[in-house]
Amino acid sequence: MARTYHVARATGTAAAHVTPDGWMPLHFLLRNQPNTEALITRVLEAHPAAAAHATSEGWMPLHYLLRNQPRATESMVALVL
Repeated sequence: MARTYHVARATGTAAAHVTPDGWMPLHFLLRNQPNTEALITRVLEAHPAAAAHATSEGWMPLHYLLRNQPRATESMVALVL
C-alpha cells in the first residue's frame, strides 16, 4: 500500500515520468491492487495524457486496470479510456 500512496502523490513532472520500459506512475498504480477512483483521478489530474500512454510492450493503463483490478467499476474504466 505504501507504493500506491507514493505513486498517487505524484504531481507535475513526477506524474509524467516515463521509465525506460515505457511505464508511467499510472501504470504502476493500476498494476497494484486495490485502488480507488480517487487514487486514479489524482494521478490523472497531474498528467491526463498518461491514460493514452502505452508501455514498450504495448500495454495501456486500461489493460492493467482490467487485468489487476477485479472489482474495477465502470467509472474507474471511464477514467482511463
